Amino acid sequence: MIKRNSLWNLIWNFTGVNTLVLLLLLYLTACTTDPYVKKLQDDIEQAPYSTEDYVPDVFDCSNMTNFLHDWLKQRGYDTKILVYYVNSKDSHAILLVDNKVLIESVEKRIIRNKHPQDYVGALIFKDAETLLEYTPKEKWVKEWGYKQSYLFGRL
Repeated sequence: MIKRNSLWNLIWNFTGVNTLVLLLLLYLTACTTDPYVKKLQDDIEQAPYSTEDYVPDVFDCSNMTNFLHDWLKQRGYDTKILVYYVNSKDSHAILLVDNKVLIESVEKRIIRNKHPQDYVGALIFKDAETLLEYTPKEKWVKEWGYKQSYLFGRL
């Protein structure tokens, strides 16, 4: 039977693995200490809604994305709304910040290792109001509106 420590030593001493592990640790450290990413994540987390506020067809991905879009815009970020199809019927909305960072608004987190071009067929909108050209007003209010008084009242 191999002891746990001896197995770790075997893996660590394997040619090239220790270099790979070291590079991975350096990469993860660089990603988490990037001041831009850290500030952006802090600003996302300060948005006055909770991931637990998610209610299908009431306050869902489109509403949360629109809200976070407005929130980050007020903090000086260049934000756009990216809408893509999950399957033939269902779409999902996420946020594109400064044309380089994607944000999952429902989870209030930065999406790592993905780029806008990874979402083939996605549509990118300057803001939710641009979607009015493609959506009937009643549906837009339900899908993209949010109750500002409810959310901002919690500040």
